Amino acid sequence: WPARIVLKPTLAPLPRLRVNGRRIGTADGQPFIWRFATGFRLLDYVADGNEPAAIAFLDWLQARGFNGARVLTTLCQSWFDLCQEDGQRGLPRLLDLAQERGLYLEVVALTGTKDQAKATMASQVRAIGLLCASHPACVSVELANENAHPTQSEAIQDEAFLRTLLGLIPPGVPVSSGSSCCGEPDEPPYP
Repeated sequence: WPARIVLKPTLAPLPRLRVNGRRIGTADGQPFIWRFATGFRLLDYVADGNEPAAIAFLDWLQARGFNGARVLTTLCQSWFDLCQEDGQRGLPRLLDLAQERGLYLEVVALTGTKDQAKATMASQVRAIGLLCASHPACVSVELANENAHPTQSEAIQDEAFLRTLLGLIPPGVPVSSGSSCCGEPDEPPYP
């Protein structure tokens, strides 16, 4: 008997999203409706060679009407072990997997930075920014997950350092300074 062939539907290429004022939309001006879920371990699965787990989560998102996922690119010695080099190495593949399913990714550059030097954090932000600039499935970069969390370096709560990090993201890539926690305001006090 011939082998059974399963064909996946071919999705149209994802359009690169753009910032228009305070909104994100397509190049032709259509608004982008954000329906994301956080995939805490999603990139870790890819980096650890467990693509089936990543694919299962992405397929689950797609089947339930989500249009993207928020992913962490690093979280060493915590819930899971995803170091910067592994996150940077796995991100292009995860972006491809998301794009194949018509999904976007919001990519979080810094998590669990308490003991990291500023130069290490800057290197990570620069690398993630370049990867996101090169792939249409990356909708935005979030500099840090919960900047004020005790697992984060105090440096990423410093306005001057955050401005330095923001400047490392290539033009055209939407970027936020990060989500906040612990009763702190969501909006930073600078433009």
